[in-house]
Amino acid sequence: MTTSPQLKVTDDRFLTRSQSGAIWGSVYFEVDGTAFPDCGWTDLVAGFLAAWLEALTRIARGSSSKERVQFMDGPFAVDISAAGNDLLELAFLHNEVVTRAAEGNAIDLLENAIAVSQQLVANFQERGWSGRDVNNLKAAAGRGKKVLRTPRGSA
Repeated sequence: MTTSPQLKVTDDRFLTRSQSGAIWGSVYFEVDGTAFPDCGWTDLVAGFLAAWLEALTRIARGSSSKERVQFMDGPFAVDISAAGNDLLELAFLHNEVVTRAAEGNAIDLLENAIAVSQQLVANFQERGWSGRDVNNLKAAAGRGKKVLRTPRGSA
């Protein structure tokens, strides 16, 4: 049995903030020992992570059964489809072509995204970073946590 894909964000030299307030950093998925889009991929980390959280939250809440989360930089995306019994099917795309597929538990994926978000927000706060991207990420993590606390069938 394979484990759920894990979102990885690295607090390294690439975690930077532009003059406009956009936050860049290393963000990628680890899927059965390989990375997507690539190990250490840099992107608009706060924006991507907020979009990932929102998509997982909508699916976990039952308000959507299919979502696409586009990386902000480059031709990469992840399609998420509910497959029943908390199972999600993930398709990792490059230029609209599936390069790999995986399954993951919806709760595990959402918990991973929340944990990564909380660590990232803590890193932002240590640096004194604030603004729209930080607030959006905090809010998205809060909505995800609320879904996890909601008893099944009452969402």
